[in-house]
Amino acid sequence: MKTKKHTLLFNVFVSIGIAAMMFILTGVIIDSIFHGNIQMTNYAFSKMAIATVVIGFGFGAPAVVYNNERLSLFTQTIIHMGTGCIVMTVTAYLVGWIPMHRGPLLIIASILGELAFAFGIWFLFYLQQKKLVKQMNQRISKINNHA
Repeated sequence: MKTKKHTLLFNVFVSIGIAAMMFILTGVIIDSIFHGNIQMTNYAFSKMAIATVVIGFGFGAPAVVYNNERLSLFTQTIIHMGTGCIVMTVTAYLVGWIPMHRGPLLIIASILGELAFAFGIWFLFYLQQKKLVKQMNQRISKINNHA
């Protein structure tokens, strides 16, 4: 049986892994766009890598709320995604991923893009869990019908 600590650590590591994969894929795409001529100074890469871990933690840690069966899925989602999105937006701002000097339209588009991507990932996890519940219910029905 999983303890709360194991669940928390699992959630955090999965979330950091997802964030790291996104960071790497985004880096490869940007590197390709600029034909391998990206220059970073003042520990920019290190700051972005640390930001990736912080964002992963920001989404992974509050995911334990889904173990609280007294809360509705809506409330669980607001707590989880609200916390994660706040951490992501603040961290993205601090590391320079939100183009503050390019005008309000690009700022808003960047934030909305990040939020849409985060909720897209949440939705994929939701669909996976929904499928798992359906399979479990079918298995229970099958067992009950043979009893």
